[in-house]
Amino acid sequence: MAEASFSGRLHREGMVLRRAREVHECTRQMPLPLGEFYEAVAGTILMNLNSPGEYEVSALLERLARVLTQGRTPSPAFLKEVMALPQADVALLRRLRAHAEGRMSTWVEVTAPQKPAVAAVEREPARSKLTPRRRRVQVPRQVEDVDGYQLKPDPLTAQSPAELVDRMRHYRIWAGDLALRELVRRANGAFALSTLSKALKERKLPPLELLLAFIRACGGSDDDVQRWGTAWRQIRMPRLCAEPGRSLSSITPLPRARTAG
Repeated sequence: MAEASFSGRLHREGMVLRRAREVHECTRQMPLPLGEFYEAVAGTILMNLNSPGEYEVSALLERLARVLTQGRTPSPAFLKEVMALPQADVALLRRLRAHAEGRMSTWVEVTAPQKPAVAAVEREPARSKLTPRRRRVQVPRQVEDVDGYQLKPDPLTAQSPAELVDRMRHYRIWAGDLALRELVRRANGAFALSTLSKALKERKLPPLELLLAFIRACGGSDDDVQRWGTAWRQIRMPRLCAEPGRSLSSITPLPRARTAG
C-alpha cells in the first residue's frame, strides 16, 4: 500500500515538473511584462503544492500549461482561483497583471477539463488566436575607439571567472552603460533579466550561451563575439589552452622500448 502511494506521488511530481517546463517555454516567447506575470502565476501555484488541496492545485498548473501551449490566455475566473490560494501574493499578482494588461489578448474562459467545454472553445476561431510574438530587435553596432585610445575591454586578458565577469561589466559600460532591461530586450529572449543580473554580480563563469548573447546585445561585432568565446574556453579549459596549437585529438606517443644488445 505504501509502495503504491509512493509510486503515485512520483508520478504526480513528474507531471508537475513537465507542466512547469511547458509554462516556462511559453513565457520565454512572450513580451517581457506578460511573461513575468505568467511566471508569477505558475510560481504561486507551485508554492501551494504541499497545501491540503494538493490535487486541486496540481490541476491548476495543468490547466495553465494547457491553455498557454494552445496560444490562449487564462480567464479572470481562473486567476481568481490562483489568487485565492493560501500563499498567493495578491498585491504582487495584481501589480504584474496591471503592468501586462496592454499585452494580453482577448480573455478566454478556462474551466476544469471537461470535454464539452473544450470542444466549445475549439469551435470558436476568435478564441484560438496565438499570442503575438515580439519583433526581433535590430541591435546597432558599436563605434570603435580612435587609434591610440583602445578603451574596449579585452576578455583574453582575464585569467579567472571573476576577472571575466569584471570584463563583462566594463564592456557594458564601454558599450554605453546600457540598462539591463534594454539588454534583455536587445537579446530577443536569449536570457531573463534576473539571470543576467545574477551573472554580473557573481564571481563564477557564466554560461557560454549567455555570455555571447550579452556581447551581441551590447552591439559587439562578430570578432568581439569570437574573442569572448575564446576567453571563456581559455578559462574553462586551462590545461589545453596552456599549450597553443595542441588539439583535443592529439596523442602523445609512447616511448619506444629498448632492445637488447
